[in-house]
Amino acid sequence: MTRPNTGQRLALNLDAHIAIDAGAGTGKTRTIVDRAVQHYLANRQRATEILPQPERPKMTSLGKIRSSKTEMTDPILWKGLLPGEVVLLTFTKAAANEMRTRLRESISNLKVGTRDREQNSDPRLRSEADKEQLTMLLEDAPIGTIHSFFSRLIAPHLTTLGEPINDDIVTDAQRETLRIDAIDAFWRLPSDPFRFTASDSELLQSEHALSILRARDRLTKAYSGRRRLNGLLQGLLRNSILVEEASRGLSGEMKIEHTLLLETLFPEESHIPNSPIFNEIHQSLSHFIDIVKDKRHVFSPSGWNKNDRVELLNHLAETHPDTFIGKISWISKLMYASNKNPLNEKSKFFPNNTIATSENWPSGILPLGKMGRTNESKEAKEQFKESTQNIRELLESDDASEIMRYATTMSHLEPFRGAQSVPYPPPERPQENPEVVSYTMTIESEADHLEDLRLAMSGLMEILRGLKLREGIRDHDDSLRLASDLLLLNCPRICKIEGLYPSEAIRILDRGPKEPWQDDHIEKALHQLHSMIGEDEHTLSEVALKQAAVDLEQRFSTLKSIRRRFRAFIIDEAQDNSPLQWRLLARLWGPRETKPGENEIPETPWQPTVCYVGDIKQSIYAFRQAEPSRFREYSNHLRSINSWELDNIPILSNDPPLRSKNKSRDPRHEHEAAFATAGARRIASGRDLEPWIRFDQVDGPGESISPQDIEARSEGLIRLDVNFRTKSGLLNAMNEWWRDVFSERHRTVRTGSWYADAQDLRSPSQFDQCYGGLEEGDPSLGVVERLQGSGHIEWICPSAEEISGDPPEDLTTAVNPLFNDQSGNVDRIARLIAMRVKSLIEGNPVRIKSAEGAWISQECNPVKPDDIMILMATRTGIRDALLREFSEYDINAHADQEGDLFERPAASIIEALFQFCARPKSRHHAAWVSRSPLIGLSDSDLDKFILGTDEGDNLMHKLALFLKGVPAGRMVERWIRLINSGRVLDVLNETLDYSDLLIAYPDEISKQDAEQAIDVIAEILDREGDSILMTADVLRSLREDLSNGIKSKTKPPSDAIRMMSIHGSKGLQSKVVILADLFSDRMVKMSKSPFTVSADLFSGNPRPWGGKKNLKSAVWEHARWINKSRKDAENRRLLYVAATRVQDRLIIVGSPEGIGGRNASKWVDGEGLNFTHDARKSPPLGHMITNAMRAKGWLEDRSKSKWLTPEDREHSAIPSGRGTITLDPAELFSDASISGDGKTPHFLLMHGPECFESEIASSTPYIRLQTAIEALTLTPIRKAPANMPIKSPSRKLKIAPSTLHAADSEIPNSATQNDPQTRQKNFTAAQLGTIVHRIIEVGIGHPGGKSNPPLPSSWTTFRPNRLSDISVIKSAISEIGLDPESSSLLNLVSTLTGRIENGHLGKLVSGETVFGHSIHGHRTELPFTHSRKVDFNPITHGPWSPEGYLQTTIESQATIQIEGLIDLVICTQDEQGRPTIRAVDIKTDGSMGGKPSFESTQEGIEPQSEDELNLLRRHGIQLAIYHEALNAMNLQVPEENRRLLLPPAIVWARNGRMIAYPDDMLRDLRNELEELLSLTARTHLDSMEK
Repeated sequence: MTRPNTGQRLALNLDAHIAIDAGAGTGKTRTIVDRAVQHYLANRQRATEILPQPERPKMTSLGKIRSSKTEMTDPILWKGLLPGEVVLLTFTKAAANEMRTRLRESISNLKVGTRDREQNSDPRLRSEADKEQLTMLLEDAPIGTIHSFFSRLIAPHLTTLGEPINDDIVTDAQRETLRIDAIDAFWRLPSDPFRFTASDSELLQSEHALSILRARDRLTKAYSGRRRLNGLLQGLLRNSILVEEASRGLSGEMKIEHTLLLETLFPEESHIPNSPIFNEIHQSLSHFIDIVKDKRHVFSPSGWNKNDRVELLNHLAETHPDTFIGKISWISKLMYASNKNPLNEKSKFFPNNTIATSENWPSGILPLGKMGRTNESKEAKEQFKESTQNIRELLESDDASEIMRYATTMSHLEPFRGAQSVPYPPPERPQENPEVVSYTMTIESEADHLEDLRLAMSGLMEILRGLKLREGIRDHDDSLRLASDLLLLNCPRICKIEGLYPSEAIRILDRGPKEPWQDDHIEKALHQLHSMIGEDEHTLSEVALKQAAVDLEQRFSTLKSIRRRFRAFIIDEAQDNSPLQWRLLARLWGPRETKPGENEIPETPWQPTVCYVGDIKQSIYAFRQAEPSRFREYSNHLRSINSWELDNIPILSNDPPLRSKNKSRDPRHEHEAAFATAGARRIASGRDLEPWIRFDQVDGPGESISPQDIEARSEGLIRLDVNFRTKSGLLNAMNEWWRDVFSERHRTVRTGSWYADAQDLRSPSQFDQCYGGLEEGDPSLGVVERLQGSGHIEWICPSAEEISGDPPEDLTTAVNPLFNDQSGNVDRIARLIAMRVKSLIEGNPVRIKSAEGAWISQECNPVKPDDIMILMATRTGIRDALLREFSEYDINAHADQEGDLFERPAASIIEALFQFCARPKSRHHAAWVSRSPLIGLSDSDLDKFILGTDEGDNLMHKLALFLKGVPAGRMVERWIRLINSGRVLDVLNETLDYSDLLIAYPDEISKQDAEQAIDVIAEILDREGDSILMTADVLRSLREDLSNGIKSKTKPPSDAIRMMSIHGSKGLQSKVVILADLFSDRMVKMSKSPFTVSADLFSGNPRPWGGKKNLKSAVWEHARWINKSRKDAENRRLLYVAATRVQDRLIIVGSPEGIGGRNASKWVDGEGLNFTHDARKSPPLGHMITNAMRAKGWLEDRSKSKWLTPEDREHSAIPSGRGTITLDPAELFSDASISGDGKTPHFLLMHGPECFESEIASSTPYIRLQTAIEALTLTPIRKAPANMPIKSPSRKLKIAPSTLHAADSEIPNSATQNDPQTRQKNFTAAQLGTIVHRIIEVGIGHPGGKSNPPLPSSWTTFRPNRLSDISVIKSAISEIGLDPESSSLLNLVSTLTGRIENGHLGKLVSGETVFGHSIHGHRTELPFTHSRKVDFNPITHGPWSPEGYLQTTIESQATIQIEGLIDLVICTQDEQGRPTIRAVDIKTDGSMGGKPSFESTQEGIEPQSEDELNLLRRHGIQLAIYHEALNAMNLQVPEENRRLLLPPAIVWARNGRMIAYPDDMLRDLRNELEELLSLTARTHLDSMEK
């Protein structure tokens, strides 16, 4: 480990907030660890001096440490910060684990004693016991990812937040399927919330439900249907954090406002108002108008009208706007006056050097050809053309590109001739008007459109939340939103949906604080609540308002107590934080709780000591909603707060001072110990022992620091620029690249805060004062010497030579992609990479070819495979091609988490088998499986099999017969038996074990893919209630409907090269880094999604009419422009991350396009390799490098640079246009002109396969197939070994209540026997029951009100009684496909629901007291899951194999899990005032005739006839299950909230009575249920075949 340099020592400042701008490889992790350790050890630091000590744990028990307790410092007396008081956050779990490990190592390496005794000694440690105690406290310290930190933070408060406690984290498969389900549910919701079922109400628990549904319907019109809108809804769900962030800036009174939208589109802080280009355009137009006026008799002899185009141009010349939006409007008017259609990108300004004209808007001047031929006319026309050409050149110049983009946006909003504004939502079809060439929306309509998108997203998020609650799962974003509630960043959701707070307080809280760390919004809300108490005309009563105020005060107190726990924050990879994460972290920096007797905390915006570490150049996670501009924004806050604290908090500067204006304190030297000599510390300069570090201090004699950096250091912004990873020469070359890659000339939005700035990095030098004079063998010296080399840059630029001839027909002859015109560019690149990797591993030399044809050989030492890293900008195409080529060359390679799992060969076959199990009659799935390695039918055999079947046949049975007598046939027979036993997962697992799948794909990766595929299917199957068909549909949706499927996750084999995306390489390094396919256009193409979003703006692309007549949305076009700029900025950062992973050898691979492409590189004998520069503003990553070398050549030596075209050398500015150069590899090898002063890396340009000596064995798919067949014939016969079965743990079984039937379940129903009317109906009894159930679900009323103990709002909300509503009855009949106008059915249903309405249930829910009971609340269709263990006679199990069964386990116990829906749950208060709860089922037995039960009255709820007793017996098991499930749910709530569980009851539609189960009958039924479950479990599990 090297000694800390000046930047790293400045970063140890614990007495100020610190922002560390850490370039790639500059040792930020070591700096973070050192800073955390100093927080633990420093007795005096900002946090200990100004903040009270929080509650601390007791002394660690003796059992956990080795040292004596007397040597250990009591945590309460520990003067530094304890690990639990320092929040240390990073981006990934792996990084967090590494951070915790390095902290342990750093603490364990410390020695007890004075610093002059030995290295790493520290007098602040009292004993070894203190070290052990600190290490133990690290285990529970808040060290992890941001998501894990906030998950831990909210865990104790979930009940207060209205959330279930034991939720699991959602998996990738669940996340994608839940999004699909949420969108499906969004469409299924009725447009009228009053028609919601209880299930609907639980999904969309929002006070804005009606607004959300209306927004959905308007969006459907705006996007011409659901299909197109679904893509937009997916975008809303995936980017909800950014949409919420943008909505905050666009919303006023809880709604997106057009004035704020206009300010966002045209920000006054833009640099454009001061840009000289506007004045140049204005002057040119004024000059043009002067020419027209002066020669009016030539251009317009009869004069022009006030409505002509030239008059508008004249008006513009006389107008001088001074505001930004005024100038943009001016340019916009100039655009549409000089252009036939300014919204058409292909339309030109001043076409043919004259004013545009059209039939409905004439120019006002003559055509050029009719202006006469006199000398005066000719001279006037020349002046006219020259002037219009000058204006056009200015408008089309790079300097005007940004202002023109803003003006185009304005053109959409300001109507002009030929454009028509349409309202929102747009009409079904536009008005036919031949003069209209474009349709646009006003700014008000644009705002309404965005508001609908925002509402739709809020509705989708509510639905998604409801679906997750049902599944008992939670996503990371849910934890962040719950943290927002807990930390009062907004009004807690529970307070909204339960109506705890009035709308006025909710609005104040939802507006949020002025700054995230402030609490002004909470104080305003409390003031509002207190001012409302005692006033009339409020939605809440005075008591409720007082309760609301108390509740908010308690939540505020909780927030302050949470803040008190943490005294320091260290946030790693801060450039990748989302806006919400920044705000949530900042919420913890505000005022904290203080206890009586504690010193007052000095006033400061940020109370804890905050440090965050990042590098905007490495922010590459926009798809995870990262916002790099926030790092710069918060750095500015930090700098101003540090300056304020130094001037206003005396304790920081009082003697002995913690801070100084000119220097920073090193906390490692705070102790008062004997002076340690530089010799004792083995440092020649003694620099490491200085207690203070000057802000202007540098490391080496040749280093300088700018006044701006000195000021930044003094204000807490520390830049780390000493690179400990990359060879010096290679680092110098890349520094040159970054100066151009991040240059302002590439910024399309000049004021965009998302752009990164270049930063020169340097290698540590032996002459640095912090490294000089080191002894032999010192690790610092070794690191310094290792980094002094030149390094290597290679460019494999495939030459696209013309190829003739066809591929060989011989199947044993391999097709070389380099010499096959059917191969794509990706195939050629993959082959060349494989050849280069082979030569690296074997240490073979490579060759470069001079322009004259001479070959130059370069030796290379062997490189271990795991020292080679291949990075891919995109996974499309190149990944699979590389894996294929590495397999050909027998190179171990591993690609991490790239590609859709179910597109991988082995996983795809597993899915095929599952789809076949789900749909055994499908010819497609049968053919899919039959041609796979599972069966291996040839084409002729497959034809024979398919032709031998008929439509509707079970093809799995037919396949078993077709294969009878062969091993594959026995496998298919096994599939059939397992499927019939409900064991579809066993089909997959046994097939993986006993089929030829892993013989066909023998590599370890394929095995892992297949196992992961089975795990994913098992997970979805469990979620879909074991429905094979539904699971198959979900799998198909994941494969076909989503742009991002489930990623393959595999573990790398040993000694393998690493292949990964650039995103996956973050934080890694390698001796050799290969950047694959770097010139591909795929990286720079914009998504075709109809949705785009950034932290400031979001939009969809409305298409209400389809066809050619489309709506032009200003916000959409502007947002796309902004996001294209953001994408280009991130692509540049992506290149930076990719290239800076390298230590010694960077290999760039790729060339523009392929064979036949206009820009394809070709070798020219006698000249070298042609290469064409890219002229696009957003070029591929490879062109960014070549453009940088082109710019360097122009700036430094235009006459000699090899990267310039002849035209470039004469250019007046840095060239950026298209141009072709010829590169001689021999010249580049001797001098590539890619570095400035200092060391230069070796540069090799290789153009084809002849540059490598690697040989490849001739292998083809046919040869591999023959090899596999031969291996199969040699497979030994397996024999089943003898063994004794072992006891199996209890398994879980899912059983539907409908599958359980008691022994006497066929109890006769005398009420329906011999009823002739039953046989005469055109509907069934089951259909009648479904109709009545649905009417109860939708139409049952509730008087409303509160309950004690409290119930969910959906149980107690007022609902009108609609049991007899004819529209509800007809709707229920229609839902099952019957005729809603059938009088007989209508009369019967009306009669039955009328009896229920007039019976016990109807009276109860209308608010009457029935038999001493009054209603508290009710819920229809309550989902439940009930588990219980059952014992049964032992059974044995074992796996199937071709040799028979192997008895391996014995089983005698199982856990039964029953899932279902309880028709109705009623909560009441009985006559003794006790809260009760009861399960109720609705039955229509014997109701087909419509006659009431003949032996019953409405008195009491006990059974009164044999019919009623038979009814109870017939459905007894079902009601017993409901009763048990409800009892289990009741026991899960806190004891004070439990209700008295009453016996279940049946509401019989035949007589309207509610009939409760007698206690003795219920007791017998529960015993019977126990026996039935035991029998069912054994029957289900005893499926082992003998």
